Amino acid sequence: MFNNVLLDRFSITNTYFSLCQGSSPNANVSYIAIRKYIDLEPLIILGDETEIEDLFAPLITINQPQNAEQLYYTPVYDISIEEMNLDEVWYTIDEGIHNYTITDLVGTIDQGAWSLAPSGPVTIRFYARDLAGNIGTSFVIVIKTSEQQQPPPAIPGYEIYLLSGTLGISILLLIKRRKPFK
Repeated sequence: MFNNVLLDRFSITNTYFSLCQGSSPNANVSYIAIRKYIDLEPLIILGDETEIEDLFAPLITINQPQNAEQLYYTPVYDISIEEMNLDEVWYTIDEGIHNYTITDLVGTIDQGAWSLAPSGPVTIRFYARDLAGNIGTSFVIVIKTSEQQQPPPAIPGYEIYLLSGTLGISILLLIKRRKPFK
C-alpha cells in the first residue's frame, strides 16, 4: 500500500513504468496493482495477492424460506452468495447464542435448534465471511407454529364403497318410482 509514500511523478510509456518518491529515482513498493478503469477486468497483480484489500462484504440472498412463512417442520434453507473469495458461512436462529457452520448453500436448519425455538417469530440470520475478513449478513423472519397444519381430509377407500353403494341404491329408488315393478 502507498500509505507512507508520496508520489511526485507517475509516468507510463510504451517501454517502462516508473514511480518516484521525492527526489529519489527509486521507490520501494511491496506490490503494484494495475487496473483498466473502464472495465472491472483485467486485473494484473504483481506481488503478494493477500495484501490486496477486499473492500466488499459477501452479498447473501435468501431464496428459501420466505419472509413471514408459517412453519411447523424444520425449515429448509436455500441461499446464494456473491463472493469470489468465500471463507466461511454460518447461521443462527437464537441471535448468535449458537452458530451453525454450513458448507452447502442448500440444507435444513439444525433440528435441535428448531425444536428449542419458541413458537412465534423466529429470525434466521445467515453470515458469510470472505478471506479479507469482511462479513456479510442477511436474515429472514419466519413464524414457527405450534400445531401442524392439517391437510384437507382424504376419502379413505372404504368411504368410496359406501358412496358407490349409496349412489346405487338412490338410482334404484328413482327407477322404482318411475316404473312400478310387476
